[in-house]
Amino acid sequence: MQLRKHVHGITADMWPRCSEVEIENGRIGYKLAKGRAYDLVKAYADEPHVRFANCNDDADFRAFLLGFGPLHLTEVNAAHGFGVVSLRDYQAGSRFLRALIRIMDACKKPQDPRAALAEFFAALTNNLSPGPWQEDFKLDISLSVISPLCGSVTTGDPAEWARRATAADVRKALASCVEGWFRSPNRWGFRVQPRGRVFDIEPSFELNSLWDGLRWMLFYDEWNQRPPVLCQECPTIFRPQTAHKKKFCCPECAHRAANRDWRRKDLRKQKVNRKRKGDNDGTHETR
Repeated sequence: MQLRKHVHGITADMWPRCSEVEIENGRIGYKLAKGRAYDLVKAYADEPHVRFANCNDDADFRAFLLGFGPLHLTEVNAAHGFGVVSLRDYQAGSRFLRALIRIMDACKKPQDPRAALAEFFAALTNNLSPGPWQEDFKLDISLSVISPLCGSVTTGDPAEWARRATAADVRKALASCVEGWFRSPNRWGFRVQPRGRVFDIEPSFELNSLWDGLRWMLFYDEWNQRPPVLCQECPTIFRPQTAHKKKFCCPECAHRAANRDWRRKDLRKQKVNRKRKGDNDGTHETR
């Protein structure tokens, strides 16, 4: 059985790349590349969701748009072949995707997830510019998400709540946030096509934008049991290419961590040796 998909790009199942990208004064101006559209679903192998989550500066965002195109595309943009978007929106989107990956990672580990959940709430509300709307959004999260979970009315900043809430409430909120964000409004279901006197029924889904594609890729990562992980040495997010667990994104990070662990063990050994020497000659190390 074939899995059908439909991407609302410039042609069926295709999404445009950019041929030119300029970032100036908080705005991103782009020109769509003619004849360089790509299959968004097949692009999963190139990990655009991981690359977008790792965007840190203007150069990263420029490289992302050149390689994968704009996150969203209006009919006007597609017709004219260019567009202008807010750099802040892309920065907020990257931060949010990274925070989402972080809480998904926190769900699977026994360590305290408060910091991950606080950052998720902060990144979620940061999708709106600072001002009354953002404050209203924080209040809505507190009343509609947090209050039902903890059994009492909460009206403060969700990120502050996450830092001081009980472990049980934090874990409930963690699960609720992951489940709630992945209940997609897109058309995931069946496509029924006539074939003679009968119909073919095939599973299908639709992606309305590159942003939808990044969300779907996170879902597919979990389906394949190859989710992105956070490097334990640096802030980079990476997706392991094998089933073997990896702690570090590159050999350099692994080597740096190994050297630090070796130095820590060597210092402990030296301290023990100095103590033994002091006990043997009747002297004691003073602090």
